[in-house]
Amino acid sequence: MPREMLKLRKGDSAIKIKADGQVELAGVQDKSLVDDKGNISPVILFAAAWAKKDENLLNHLVDNFRNCVREGYFGKDAQEDFTKMEKEAKKIEETKKDVGKLTIEEGVEDETK
Repeated sequence: MPREMLKLRKGDSAIKIKADGQVELAGVQDKSLVDDKGNISPVILFAAAWAKKDENLLNHLVDNFRNCVREGYFGKDAQEDFTKMEKEAKKIEETKKDVGKLTIEEGVEDETK
């Protein structure tokens, strides 16, 4: 099922990351970076993480995303798509391991090293 961009309504904010990695923000010009409760705008927070490209932070964000999808935060369709993708990835990894074992057992040099 294709994912579609949400339409912004008054008061909404969003981040768009283009194919070339550039970031565009929408709906943040008239808002403060930190609200009265001390919360930082999630759009600004993610934009800063994306701009910095800190490997540990990005890995943490990816792990968090995976867990959110597994737990159903993005809906049942996304959860099912992700489960299928994980199963396929596991099959591919197992196939690679099996091919590597066969190559070594047959006395052919393992070229993956």
